[in-house]
Amino acid sequence: EALLITLVSHSMASLRACLSEGRKVLLAATKHLSSQLLNKILKLKKDVDKVYEEVRGAQRALEDLQQDDDAMALMYLTEMKKDAAAFEERVRWGEQDTDEAEGLLDA
Repeated sequence: EALLITLVSHSMASLRACLSEGRKVLLAATKHLSSQLLNKILKLKKDVDKVYEEVRGAQRALEDLQQDDDAMALMYLTEMKKDAAAFEERVRWGEQDTDEAEGLLDA
């Protein structure tokens, strides 16, 4: 959960920076179009592409995580802390239900 919050926070900060710069560029574009402005637009496009690829990378990582039953089972830290041996045994035999964690990641 902390990892997801960190990824989202980082992505949101990057997106906000791109949006802010985009607004500045749009305002300048309404006044006049110059080579300097076109260079800013190109830089902004590259920044947006970079943020998009970071988000897509995070999405792919989460999808991969959901396919790994052992990694999904390890997301249940509270159960693991209560009785580590029993938890490990359930994971080993594939009896640990991960539907709840998968639902949270899907959201």
